[in-house]
Amino acid sequence: MRKLFGIFASLILFAGVATASPLTDYSAGKVSIDLDWRNTELQGNYNGNYAIDFDKKYSVDGGITIGLGNNFAVQYNVFNPTPKTTAVPDFFGDPFTGKLSSQQYNLMYRFNPEFAVYTGIMQANASFKDLDWSLIFADTHTRNIWQFGLVATTKLGSKTTGYGIVGVGRDLTNWVAGISFEVMPNTELNISYRELKINRFVTTGLGARLDSEASGFGVGVTHKF
Repeated sequence: MRKLFGIFASLILFAGVATASPLTDYSAGKVSIDLDWRNTELQGNYNGNYAIDFDKKYSVDGGITIGLGNNFAVQYNVFNPTPKTTAVPDFFGDPFTGKLSSQQYNLMYRFNPEFAVYTGIMQANASFKDLDWSLIFADTHTRNIWQFGLVATTKLGSKTTGYGIVGVGRDLTNWVAGISFEVMPNTELNISYRELKINRFVTTGLGARLDSEASGFGVGVTHKF
């Protein structure tokens, strides 16, 4: 048990349902650790009038799932896409920065090796800033969103698994589709595409609306033990 808590704490310091091949055995003490390197595109829409497609930049996703027994498991994961500073033509080429970061804390229940459901809290933060006019064109806000989701896996071969994860909540859609390949016992290589969209981040001061969306392909590794 101490080992499991140590792994969990180290992952939190390192920082979606995790984007790697899902754990299918929720026996007590079963664990999967996931790391993904993702080329993420971040989009922001400020007040419904100004849309920005930020230049892509690689980011890292991370996650851990711990089996509790009786078909239950707990899960923590992070997804923090931060794009390159981007010049925006509509703002006379001003440099903009943005970020959409999230942490998820989920309770999971598995019906069978192919299907599981989950529910939990997503803590999300979105920011959007004109570096030349940061006092005027800047928006940041944090939201805690309750979500519900479904995890599906299917064997495509003796060492290949396809998987899909879909989560929804108020102003939230969060989905992943991928394929994993067993490269050695208990270790898998993953290729996946994910999208996280959160609308209506609103500042308490100006009351401006910020919609954020992050998506992209990634590769990663899952280790299960």
